[in-house]
Amino acid sequence: MAQRTLGAGVVVGGEAVAGLVVVRLDARRLYPGLVTGDGVRPDRVDRGGLATLVLVWLRRFELARYSAALAVAGVADVLPGRARRLQALYLRRWLRE
Repeated sequence: MAQRTLGAGVVVGGEAVAGLVVVRLDARRLYPGLVTGDGVRPDRVDRGGLATLVLVWLRRFELARYSAALAVAGVADVLPGRARRLQALYLRRWLRE
């Protein structure tokens, strides 16, 4: 079970990094809002996810559950900031038209 957890964590982490690369290449105006200001918070989520993987690797499953819960709580904290940035981007675009 721990091997599947680690494998899934590595795959999902890779997808997240690949997603940022794609956004950087395709949506240059959107990217800075994702990695500055409110967008910096995903860094905390990344650390929580990485800590969870390390704890699973070390077979400290109880602590891994808590760090995973903190990572999920971090995502809930990040999403409103990203939504505000996207809303501002689209609102500015709409007002110009």
